[in-house]
Amino acid sequence: MQPLGLNGDLQVGGHRLHVQTTYSANNEKIISHVFDQGRIISQREESCAGESSADALSKKVKAVHFDVISEMELLFFMAEKVRRAKHAPSCTRLGQIFITKNLFADALAILQLALELAPEAPDARLLAGIAHLRLGEIDKAEAVLRQGLQLAPNYADLHYYMGVTRMEQNRLLEAMQEFEAALAINPKFFLAKFHLALALLLTLHSSFEAESHLPPASIRSKRVQEHLAALFQMPAALNDVSRIQAALDLMRMGELTAALEELQGMRREAQSDYGFGLESEFYLKFIYGGKARDEAFITHYAERLRAAIQETPEYADLHNDLGIAYLIQCRNLFLRALEEFRLALEINPNYKRAEKNLKISENDGKGFLILLRALLM
Repeated sequence: MQPLGLNGDLQVGGHRLHVQTTYSANNEKIISHVFDQGRIISQREESCAGESSADALSKKVKAVHFDVISEMELLFFMAEKVRRAKHAPSCTRLGQIFITKNLFADALAILQLALELAPEAPDARLLAGIAHLRLGEIDKAEAVLRQGLQLAPNYADLHYYMGVTRMEQNRLLEAMQEFEAALAINPKFFLAKFHLALALLLTLHSSFEAESHLPPASIRSKRVQEHLAALFQMPAALNDVSRIQAALDLMRMGELTAALEELQGMRREAQSDYGFGLESEFYLKFIYGGKARDEAFITHYAERLRAAIQETPEYADLHNDLGIAYLIQCRNLFLRALEEFRLALEINPNYKRAEKNLKISENDGKGFLILLRALLM
C-alpha cells in the first residue's frame, strides 16, 4: 500500500501553521500534527484498527486532516469573539486552551486581558504563571504566581506551581514547603506529592549542599520512599505509574541516581499538559462556536467526560463538568419539546392541551434556562 498522507498550510491568528496527517500501518493509526514554525503545538490520533480498504483509509485520512484544520480555524474564530466580548472568565478559559495547544504567547496576551477585566481573579495569574514556566521565564512565573497567592493563599494549584518554579530555581527547601502547603489544602493532590518526593530526592544528590537542619540522608531516603508509596493511594494524574514502582524499588536498593532518572522522566510527562482543558474547550465552543444546539457535540463531550471519570474517578471537577453536560442535554430536550408543542398547535390551533403545555413550559422553563446560563457564565 502506498503511504497515505496530507500536508497543508493554514494562516490564522497571526500564525502560519502547517498541518501534516499520515497513516501509520504499524500501529493502525492516523496521526495528525500541527506545526508552528517547525514546533509541534498539537497532535491528534485516530485508530483505524480492522480497516483494510485503501479507499476507506484515504477518506478517513482526509476527514481527520480537514477536521484538524477546522478545529484550529474555530479556535482562532472563537478567540476573536472572546476578545470582543471582553468577558474575563472566557478570556481565562481561552488562555488555558492556548496553553494546552502550546501557544504560550497567545495565552499570555488573552490572560493579560482577563486580568485587566478582573484584577482580583487568581485563575488568570495561575495560568499566566504556567505559560511563563513553559517559556522558561522563571522569574516572571514567580512574580505572577506570588501575586496569585496573595489573592488566594488557599489555592492548592498556585502553591504547586510555585513549588515547580522553586525547583527550576534550585531552591529545593522552598519548593518542598510549597508542595506541602498544596497537600495541606488538598491531601489527594497527586502531582504535589510526586514533586515533594522528587524535591526531597534531589537533596540527596551529591551536588546539593545539605543544610544543617535537614534530617540525615538515611531519614530523607526513607521519606522519599514513603511519599512514593503514598502515590498509589491517590488518583493518578499521569498515564503510566509503573515507573513510580520502579523508582521505589531502586530507592530500596540504594540506587538513588537511577531512581532520580525515573522520576525526572515522569516529571517531563507531568509538565506536558495543564489539567484536562476539556471543560474550557467545551465551554468556548458552546458559547462562542455555534455549538449550542449540536446534540452530537454535547453527547461526545459527555462521553469523553465519562471516559475520563473511569480513569480518574476521584477528580471532583470531572463530575461537576459532567453534571453541567447533563443539564445542557436537558436544555436541548426542553427546547425540542417546545418545538413539538408549537408544531402541534400549527397542525391544530384549537388543541387546548398542547396550548396549555406550551404556556406552562415557556413560563416555568425560563428559570431553568436562567440557571443554566448562570452555571456556564
